Amino acid sequence: RFFSGDVQLTGMKQYGVTGGNNDVFSKKVDTLKWENLYLPNLTANVLSLSHIEKARNISIVGIIGYEVFKDYEVLLDYGAQLIVLTKLDKNGYRYDPNAFLEAPVDSLDFELARHGVVLRGEVNNKTLKLHLDSGAEINLLDRLVSAKVLKQFTILKRVNLLGAGENKVEVLAGTLAGVLVDQQPCDTMRTLLTNLDDLSLILGTRVDGVLGFEYLRPRRIVINYKRKKLFFLKPL
Repeated sequence: RFFSGDVQLTGMKQYGVTGGNNDVFSKKVDTLKWENLYLPNLTANVLSLSHIEKARNISIVGIIGYEVFKDYEVLLDYGAQLIVLTKLDKNGYRYDPNAFLEAPVDSLDFELARHGVVLRGEVNNKTLKLHLDSGAEINLLDRLVSAKVLKQFTILKRVNLLGAGENKVEVLAGTLAGVLVDQQPCDTMRTLLTNLDDLSLILGTRVDGVLGFEYLRPRRIVINYKRKKLFFLKPL
């Protein structure tokens, strides 16, 4: 709604967890100014976000993603409504070692699947690959997971799921209990049961679920893409 694309990207379509098939364009951005951060010479994809704007009743000019965050250590603190970016050297260590006064209380490794953070999870002794998505309002679970996993899923109702591909699909909404993320226990979390084939295609690896706001809300997490590690700070 705000920008026109310069070049149509051949072979690229707008997809999300609910599918999609819209054309994507690219545009050169001279400089993105974000608070006191200046990011020159970016290339952005130009596509429709109107379906997300309508669903959330908010105007969204764009989405900042991996291509910006990969050079920084990113603190996500939902409780304080705070994002802190710390510049990293080529080995993934902070240029300013005193940027955080707190020491992490825990950490874990992750797999970088293209632009996505993929964690090792477990439910009822079944191993799962879980994609960490800071923009997901609710957790997702693939409909084809083991029956042992589904025993921990309590169905509450049917709802419509809206993704980046603009399509709506009807899915089962409920709660998932007994989730371990690399041996870290989680509270019972609101979860949707759906088809994650398109997300697996986007990430280039099979994923069994998505951890979003439900997982992130009670935690203070630092993402380091270069070292492929998550660090956890003590909750406030």
